[in-house]
Amino acid sequence: MDRQYSESDLLKRARDLSQDRDLIDSGWTPDAETVSHWPLIDDWQAIDRGGSVVRLHGVVTDHPRFPGVREVTTAPIVAIDEAAGWCRTEGRFYRLGTKYEPDYDQSDSSSYKF
Repeated sequence: MDRQYSESDLLKRARDLSQDRDLIDSGWTPDAETVSHWPLIDDWQAIDRGGSVVRLHGVVTDHPRFPGVREVTTAPIVAIDEAAGWCRTEGRFYRLGTKYEPDYDQSDSSSYKF
């Protein structure tokens, strides 16, 4: 799905990202109340789409653009704190829910089921 943003939306997103990067770089961390208002991404995993671009893939709820529950791949990750339960992508902040844990040993190819 192609996301269509107006020029003013793109400028706002760029400003927000720049301000958030400055905050994170200064050592700021969000409190639990702040994090509780962000979209929740569950069953998530970090995925590499080549190069140095890493994104989250999972099931999101409470997303302002996607009502209900939806499987998504986020914009590239800017900062992540798994212990504190949050992630900032180029698009927005997310609350981290349950991390995806495969039911098989990925290092042992004999455990794959086809």
